[in-house]
Order: sequence, then C-alpha cells, then structure tokens
Amino acid sequence: MKNILLSICLFIASSMTGQFITQTQSPRLTAIQIIQEADNMLRTGRTQEALLAYTSAINMDYSFAEAYMKRARLYQLLGQTYEAMKDYDRALELNPYSEYV
Repeated sequence: MKNILLSICLFIASSMTGQFITQTQSPRLTAIQIIQEADNMLRTGRTQEALLAYTSAINMDYSFAEAYMKRARLYQLLGQTYEAMKDYDRALELNPYSEYV
C-alpha cells in the first residue's frame, strides 16, 4: 500500500513539474517563432512590420537578449541610433559574454 501511495505521489509531482517547465518555456519558444517571422519580414523589405514583430518578441520574453540585439540592428539600419544603443545595452546586460553584441 505504501509503495502504491509513493508511486502516485511521485507521478503527480513529476506531472506538475512537467507542466511547470512547459509553461515557463512557452514564452521563449513563442518569442523565437516571432523572431523568425520578423527575420523573414526584414528579408522581404517589410522593415516596419519586422520592427513591430521584434518588439512583440521582446514583450513576450523580456530576458531574450537575441530579440533586443536584432531590434537594435534594425534600429541602426533605420538610422535610429539612440534606440539602437538602448537595445544593444540591454542585450549586453542580459548576455554579457555574447560575441554578437
């Protein structure tokens, strides 16, 4: 009986942990998909749409350094130096060892 109860408790605990991990990964995965769409928009010259998409990815996951870096590059391309510097600074703050920032 004790083994059955222990098995049930372990099953419930592992199920809850799996749900928590899935929920915490979801915003990052969504942000990655949005960034991929933004990259495609940028390749086809839809810069304003790409800018909105990068911003959307950042809003989805505020700790995603790559999103800040990509938006910074686009701001730089658009001649918006101040905004670019803010995003580069934030990307560097989030990932100080990045070779891309």
